[in-house]
Amino acid sequence: MSSAPPPGAADGSDRPDTPGSEGVAVVAATRDAIPFDRLVRQVPRSGTRRSVLLRHPWWTVLVLAAAGLIARLIGLGGGLWIDEIYSLLDSFRPPLATVLTEFPGDTQHPLYSVLANLSRSLLGESAWSIRLPAVVFGVASIPLLYVLGERVAGARHGLLASALLAFSYHHVWFSQNARGYTMLAFWAILSTYLLYRGLREGGRRRFLQYGLVIGLGVFTHLTMAFLVAAQALVAMVWTLRHRGEEGVGRSSDALLGLAVGVVTGALLYAPVFTQVVDFFLNQPSRLEGVSTPTWALLEALRVLRIGTGAWIGLLAGALVFGLGLWRYARRDALALALFVLPGVVTLGGALLARGTMYPRFYFFLIGFAFLIAVQGALVLGEYVTSRVGGGRLSERSLAVGTAFVIAMIVVSAASLRANYAAPKQDFGAALTYVEATAGAADVIATVGVTTLPYERFYGRSFAEITGADSLEELRAGGGRVWVLYTFERYIDAFDQELARVLRTDCETSRVFPATVGGGAITVCSFDATGSYQGEGVQ
Repeated sequence: MSSAPPPGAADGSDRPDTPGSEGVAVVAATRDAIPFDRLVRQVPRSGTRRSVLLRHPWWTVLVLAAAGLIARLIGLGGGLWIDEIYSLLDSFRPPLATVLTEFPGDTQHPLYSVLANLSRSLLGESAWSIRLPAVVFGVASIPLLYVLGERVAGARHGLLASALLAFSYHHVWFSQNARGYTMLAFWAILSTYLLYRGLREGGRRRFLQYGLVIGLGVFTHLTMAFLVAAQALVAMVWTLRHRGEEGVGRSSDALLGLAVGVVTGALLYAPVFTQVVDFFLNQPSRLEGVSTPTWALLEALRVLRIGTGAWIGLLAGALVFGLGLWRYARRDALALALFVLPGVVTLGGALLARGTMYPRFYFFLIGFAFLIAVQGALVLGEYVTSRVGGGRLSERSLAVGTAFVIAMIVVSAASLRANYAAPKQDFGAALTYVEATAGAADVIATVGVTTLPYERFYGRSFAEITGADSLEELRAGGGRVWVLYTFERYIDAFDQELARVLRTDCETSRVFPATVGGGAITVCSFDATGSYQGEGVQ
């Protein structure tokens, strides 16, 4: 028998369709796992103490969704960051027909652009109005994750995972980002739920619904195709291994669902198909040597540390996550494959498609990560209880494991202060400061990606520094030169000499913090009498 009950068994909250609905299994502690779909419930439900939260899970879910909404409304009107400004200028302001027939690049999230365009038209242009669709899908993901977690592992797991999502630093951050990432996470959870049920229980209708969902997901952003490819592989293996078995999904139904998804996505992209092909085949990314896998890994560790409170919290989270993977591998290989394989495929696909890597490519996995983490925390609770209480699985082990998850939720909620401490980027405050500080004879200049927001969004005709030579020309004018710049790593990649001069010779007057990594806006100045002798400058 098993060293621990399958998720949801001991808490009396298993799926209602599990055989034997009169009770729950409480099994003795041994080492072999019982597959989820072969459980035999042995103890009457009336004999198991269940908290009011588990007796009325949907009330709890609604409270979590309300709390998650409040967390996502705080600071929603903060300054836009560079990608949001690009999207506003290229996709939210133009007519809706333009949004559907033009593809400005991989910054385009078509379905999100449609919704943000409508929101802006109805509610007026503001930071909160163009971020509203991200908030809606972010909040909607909270109850949806409960539905997936309850189906895969039981109500306790679903509730705890959705609570983690409600107060997740990273999910709140992306829910306040006028981009399609919370939509991708929503489609990922929903498509996984439909596919999981379809493969385990059969039913053509579920596969048809799955096809529509993945089509909308691909139209949200093309990286959804990596998730679909992983799901297709899982579905193929599963249907081949269980071919002919009663009560499981058929390969023909799975193929039909995938075909519906492909057709839906193709029809939605049809007006811009040639533009998409041209972009990915003929326009290589200039950031291939900047946004590297190594940088992405280090940046991911940085933001994960914020969400877990400290490096020790990150290490503890990694341990819990590993335990969760182990338990899923022993109990539900189908769920594990659907949770993990999309990340592996995304890694390879992103490198082959553009050669660049960003942590946000993996944000759609956040719901799966929390389900695995909850599983791992409950495993840890079993271990601690067995060491302290004689090795017998009981309600006490569930209580200890649940306490571990609650501690994770508290740490995550506390980390939200870092999200509210600064806007994503503060171009507006930096502009107000430099215009109030610069003298009438002074020159205000921008560098790199800082130029577009001030020129096209704020309507300022500042001088643009394109390299060391253009900086020297500005300084030769005799007045003080004020410089606004951000994302120093980009400047370093394209002009190391200019980056060095800005660091060593430009006197920093003010730095406006940002929650985007490297996105702080720096305002510095060169005095009127300074002289710069760069490489090649006489």
